[in-house]
Amino acid sequence: MVALRSARLSEQGFDDRPKDRVTLSHPSSHPNASTLSPPCCHDCRPLRTHFPVFIFASVRHFRRMARLDAHNRIDRFEFERALLRRGVKFVAGVDEAGRGPLAGPVVAAAVVLPLEWIQKGLPAEFDGLNDSKLLTAAKREKFFAAFTATDAIQFAIARIDAETIDTINILQATHQAMSQALARLQPAPDHVLVDGLLVKSLCFPQTALVKGDARSFSIAAASILAKVTRDRLMLEYDRQFPAYGFALHKGYGTALHLAALQQHGPCPIHRRSFAPLKPVAPELF
Repeated sequence: MVALRSARLSEQGFDDRPKDRVTLSHPSSHPNASTLSPPCCHDCRPLRTHFPVFIFASVRHFRRMARLDAHNRIDRFEFERALLRRGVKFVAGVDEAGRGPLAGPVVAAAVVLPLEWIQKGLPAEFDGLNDSKLLTAAKREKFFAAFTATDAIQFAIARIDAETIDTINILQATHQAMSQALARLQPAPDHVLVDGLLVKSLCFPQTALVKGDARSFSIAAASILAKVTRDRLMLEYDRQFPAYGFALHKGYGTALHLAALQQHGPCPIHRRSFAPLKPVAPELF
């Protein structure tokens, strides 16, 4: 009977096999945990569980997904709903902005979208929500204003400055910003959807999603809050240090930025541990 059902679903264009495998994990002990992230206030006992997420398990389910996300034809609440079916209600998406620039902070945002949205779909005013990198600056600002004005949305934002980045490296600084943003959420999330790879220093159960900002509305919302916050900070820095053109390139290594560095040298918000600012070690032989 199972084989016959699978065959019939396949003929209709559906496959009832698991489309993705989500990892639930508590953070394991980290040798430098005390220096990389704030103290954990949760029970971080080792736990790792695997469960499959089924997509389009039936024609009825397919129609429901199409109704909820008719424009993209992708269920970007897939992972939130899978967790909800297992009793996990408060799911946070977390993402960062500013890992690659030569100047300025790295910013992380954490967002918990309303349970009603996860169950019924996004309100009309949030139509078009997507990865911040795929949106224009005007659309990012529009979503930022809507998110921050909606009481039902829980969010928090954290940043790590260039000096700290140079001290602990950009990867650890990014993880620290994520940890700080998540720690500020009230109530604390039951589970975190992380864009990219697992972050071992997080004190929450987590699911890592490669290209998660294009697969989860929760992560997409976090990516917008982080990106807009950082862009606004770089506009302020442009007024403080007008010679570098931060308003144009936001600290990234463009030709204009490199030319300004060549002429003026670094300013206080430049990351000295990044090439070409990092001193070249002399050859011994």
